[in-house]
Amino acid sequence: MIRTRDNLLPNLMLIFSLFLYSSQVFSSSLESNSSLFAPSIKSAFEEVSEMNEMSEIKESESNVSNINSSDISNIKYQISTQSLISHLGKQDEAIVTITNTSSSELLKIEPLQLPLPLQLQNETCMGELHPSQSCIYKVNFSPDSLEQNGEIDLKIIYSYGQGDKILNLKKLKYRTIPKNVINLSQFDEVYSSLNIGTVCADKIIYANGNHNIPIFLTLNITDTNYKKVNVNYDEVYGAVQIFVRRGNTNQFITKYNEKGTYNVLNKKNKFSRCMKSPTNHSYSEHKLFFSSSNGGENIIIGGKIDYINRKGEIKSIQTSDNGYLNLHSFDKIIYPTENLFHLVQEKSTNFGFTASTRSVIKVSPKVENYPNLYHYRLKSFSLTDTTFGEHQTTGLRPLKFKKEKFNLIPIYNHGDFSINYKTGDNYEMPINYNYNYGRKFGLLDLVSLKHKPNNIDSIIIDDSYFSLASFQANDLALITQSYCYGCTHVSADVYFKLTMEGFDAFGNDFKFISDSRQNNLYL
Repeated sequence: MIRTRDNLLPNLMLIFSLFLYSSQVFSSSLESNSSLFAPSIKSAFEEVSEMNEMSEIKESESNVSNINSSDISNIKYQISTQSLISHLGKQDEAIVTITNTSSSELLKIEPLQLPLPLQLQNETCMGELHPSQSCIYKVNFSPDSLEQNGEIDLKIIYSYGQGDKILNLKKLKYRTIPKNVINLSQFDEVYSSLNIGTVCADKIIYANGNHNIPIFLTLNITDTNYKKVNVNYDEVYGAVQIFVRRGNTNQFITKYNEKGTYNVLNKKNKFSRCMKSPTNHSYSEHKLFFSSSNGGENIIIGGKIDYINRKGEIKSIQTSDNGYLNLHSFDKIIYPTENLFHLVQEKSTNFGFTASTRSVIKVSPKVENYPNLYHYRLKSFSLTDTTFGEHQTTGLRPLKFKKEKFNLIPIYNHGDFSINYKTGDNYEMPINYNYNYGRKFGLLDLVSLKHKPNNIDSIIIDDSYFSLASFQANDLALITQSYCYGCTHVSADVYFKLTMEGFDAFGNDFKFISDSRQNNLYL
């Protein structure tokens, strides 16, 4: 055994020597090739390190870009609304407020970039913000097309002198709504009702297409907190669609201010009045007036309003149950052509037959028989000479009251004022005919006393004085002056036919024809 170990020892020594030599060779080889291996190992390490750094940077930028908080680092923002809603021709706006919350650093703000149809107005965010200083962007939405709808990402570019950063706000939505849609997008409604009413005690109209009565709307909306929502009634009246209820269907009045079976006006006119109402001055604040040309029926009037809610849904509120307005329509009045007006010839204080014949005839409505003529409107009149059959006529012409007709001059014996006509003045539409003599009407005027100033108490034609003491506000004065050449008293008398067309207080039309022979009147 000893012999065997003695034989193995030299061999083990040899193996150990070879191992040491191999280690030195490998180490030397590794050293001599360090320029080959070292760069690859270092690059791999640095790449991993840089990737980690970039990941941290991108994560930081991502946190800024997608921030939902209104406060990040040293910058704070507030936005008044995330949704802009406007009608055509109107506008809505969002105000973005930027605040530098740093205690020492200046904040640089870049101009806000907006696509059309959004525009900046009165922005103050230009340049640098000192610590605790604020500025605003005013984003305006003023659509000119119903197709202008969409959303954008608002991006605020800012820096503290160490490179630009981006702050993304929430999306800003914008939407154009039709005129007949009211904006309730800031509310969550739970209850709503629309009622139609009138200030008229008698819910009656004349079905002549002219007479109309004021109607009003009452819109009630309650939110989720059971609080009443205050609405803009100008928008409500602009959006409402009035309809007439027929059975289970609604007949909408789609075109306002046009003649039809039913009509709605958006402002009063000369025939806007309640029954038994002497004037219509009290209706100035009303915005809707209803008329009908279909007589002898009960009319049920309702309304519908479309609105947009917080969810962006367009919904409708429609009259129901006791919210309808019930009217009754009377057939239009058919007036006779005679006996609608009294004609009375006034006497002059110094009147006598001369070559220049002057006349004033009072024309008064017979309100005792036709009470609706207490307030009437003439649209035309004509005067025809009927002395020897119908000859010359003025023809129908519009009747317009001219204030300049009242030439105010004092009457020296009592100091009052008169309507003064002088020879050669106001020669309008003369009546001429020629037989064995000549007759010419140089003055022809029909004056409404409704507009007469209180201090005028007479009419003067040249030197002839006619008192207005018996005239009422609804009376007319037919004023004429004629000239006769080679006439006698009998041949100078001129009989006439007066024709007047107009409307009574409620728009019922009439045509009045008076033959002066029946009243023994002459000019």
